[in-house]
Amino acid sequence: MFEIPVLLIVFNRASTTARMFEKIADLQPQKLYVSADGPRNEEEAEKCHEVRNITENIGWTCDRKQQYFAENQGGALGPKKAIDWFFENEEMGIIIEDDILPSIDFFNFAKELLIKYKDEKKVMHISSMNFHFGKNYTNTSYYFSKIISPWGWATWKRAWQQYDGSLDDLEEVLPKLEIPDYYKKELINSKNKRVNTWDYQWLYTVLKQHGLGICPSNNLAINIGYGDEGTRTHNAPKWTQRIKIEKIGLLKHPELLEYNTFADDITYNEIIPEYKLSFLSKLKKLYYQF
Repeated sequence: MFEIPVLLIVFNRASTTARMFEKIADLQPQKLYVSADGPRNEEEAEKCHEVRNITENIGWTCDRKQQYFAENQGGALGPKKAIDWFFENEEMGIIIEDDILPSIDFFNFAKELLIKYKDEKKVMHISSMNFHFGKNYTNTSYYFSKIISPWGWATWKRAWQQYDGSLDDLEEVLPKLEIPDYYKKELINSKNKRVNTWDYQWLYTVLKQHGLGICPSNNLAINIGYGDEGTRTHNAPKWTQRIKIEKIGLLKHPELLEYNTFADDITYNEIIPEYKLSFLSKLKKLYYQF
């Protein structure tokens, strides 16, 4: 049995939810939270019902709690409400959405680091994914990063309580953030409601607090949600095809609590150019107001 609480955020994708839930069944968490968004129309209601049935098929003894929305909350409000609810009940935990397939290694990785850094306020996020395509640029099992990936992650109540969904002070803070222009543009779009999301606001929260994100030196999850049913992931960028799940083994910890700017720069240089090209047609339709 796995002792760390796990939150599943699901909606209407039975195929990806079933694959993800098989991994959860292998893990057998003692505490399982399921937050399911509601349908946008009558045709979608049956899909949502099927997804919920999948998560109710528990083959192990656990404390399962559910939050089922009757009406659709959307890609921004739905996950936020789910995570708020989770941390109303727990001090730390792991968050998995229905399009993420993590390895068992990730859960053990997150468990050890959630416990290790539970009182270290500077550490705010634990990612499952590494974007170095099998190359290791550190001599430790993970490094501290400004890149906050929401594709399978973990955090603490103390960190999530600082979540800034409004981005009210973005104009003042944004020039001080040392991040690529792509992220700055997405933050502006998030504030202006051109992007219906919650995760850029979380990135902003961590950066504004000078918080540290933990990135594993080996990749521990993949995104299986690209396709017609994806919310913002209809077309898979080419770089996603190069990502494979890797092993991590016993953890070797960094000695210092500081950003690894070298590793981050490699991610920026590898990922951001390809990501821009993959979504060029979409980006051309957006008007960025600085």
